[in-house]
Amino acid sequence: MAETSTTTFMSLTLPTPGERLGPTWASDINTALTSIDAHDHSSSKGAQVGIAGITIDGSFDFEKSTTTYPAINMKYLNLKKENNPSTTFSPSTGNFLNSLISGGTTGDLYWNNANNQQIQITSGASVNVTGVTVNTFALNATPITSTPSTVTETDNKTVYKCNYAGALEVDLPEIGSGSTQSSNGRVFIIKDISGAAGTNNITIDPNGSDKIDAPGTTYVISSDYGSVTLVADEASSQWLVV
Repeated sequence: MAETSTTTFMSLTLPTPGERLGPTWASDINTALTSIDAHDHSSSKGAQVGIAGITIDGSFDFEKSTTTYPAINMKYLNLKKENNPSTTFSPSTGNFLNSLISGGTTGDLYWNNANNQQIQITSGASVNVTGVTVNTFALNATPITSTPSTVTETDNKTVYKCNYAGALEVDLPEIGSGSTQSSNGRVFIIKDISGAAGTNNITIDPNGSDKIDAPGTTYVISSDYGSVTLVADEASSQWLVV
């Protein structure tokens, strides 16, 4: 009979009782136990644990130390559907902050934020827009009262009121993809609130080689209380009048 045998997964050398003798037998045992002590179920240190062998019975915390570990290379994230997410994950419970939830009869997507506020993101096959404040145009609280004046990308406004006692020039930011440039689809609305644009025209002037409804280089509001809505078209470097 062979003095030793080799195990299947960790390739441990085990002495055969009655065949391996003395110090050599003890050395084999020590080596095998040392390998077992270092066993971490990686491919080089034994059999890897399959899905059937894993039971998670608590919250899976990815930040157990000073290092934050992300879940990476995920092709899909499947969420168990909760028929009544507003009850199961009620903000009043204070649980599941900063969490995504699949809920309702169709498994719509919800978000519980850090303030215990539950926000519905989808509604059936569409994005849920009920009560979404992003659909509200941002209004500049202080009207434009000097000329020339420039509207900018970084002030995050959409509607600009103009109340200047004379002819007014409003300059637009450059169309492009930079942090201060107006990207594709950016909307600006220029509105006369003076009621005198028929006499004191408001001239909208694009930046550099940008156009307004090509080949026009400017747009003029020439009616009292008039307005214009401009949408940035990055492909043609022009503002579309809509």
